[in-house]
Amino acid sequence: RILSMDDIITKAGRPTLLKMIIDTLKDDYADGWDMANEEESIDFPTCDPSLAAEGVAFDYGAYEIGAYALGMPQALIPYDKIKPYLTPEVKDLLGMK
Repeated sequence: RILSMDDIITKAGRPTLLKMIIDTLKDDYADGWDMANEEESIDFPTCDPSLAAEGVAFDYGAYEIGAYALGMPQALIPYDKIKPYLTPEVKDLLGMK
């Protein structure tokens, strides 16, 4: 089945996780994007996150958080950093304890 945000991320962990996503975007897109005035307007992407080999991927659409020239920004949060915010169901699915 397709996993939704509610299936993957606990509600309690979302504020901290959003800050991690913003920090990742700032690091990954620092060369072409000054986010200084945009941080407060960034929210979770409209599409659900996905489980990748390295971590949980948060994919933004074109224009969702920046100019079209940025493409479709992605924040990939490694499992070791996101583990406290994962639901028990996803931890079981991934074989985490």
